[in-house]
Amino acid sequence: MKQKSLFESFIGLFIRTKSKSDNNIPAGKAIDLQNAYITATQCADYSTESPYTEIIKQLYSSEPEIISSALYYLQKIAQNETEIAPKIISALDSCISAKSGISASTKEHIKHTIDIINKYQPK
Repeated sequence: MKQKSLFESFIGLFIRTKSKSDNNIPAGKAIDLQNAYITATQCADYSTESPYTEIIKQLYSSEPEIISSALYYLQKIAQNETEIAPKIISALDSCISAKSGISASTKEHIKHTIDIINKYQPK
């Protein structure tokens, strides 16, 4: 077994040789990837989807804990952001009128949440 000299160890601190385990990419490729990401995010249309639509999708889950937490957060959003509360209520109404995907007990829970949201709405 070859032993490193003190000098080689000292030089190794300042000069690094590329080993096979390094997964570095060239700087030009990194810049191209970064520019592609920036272009993709600038061209994306984020205005079509409301922030609460991802939460409404959770109402179609089979787990009761997920459904309860989704309704809780929708209720809190509607109470704190009164200007979007009617949109949340209409989205919840459409979930109730959906023919499949949501159980009867979940529909009752949604109706109860709508009633709570309506109580906090300014008249």
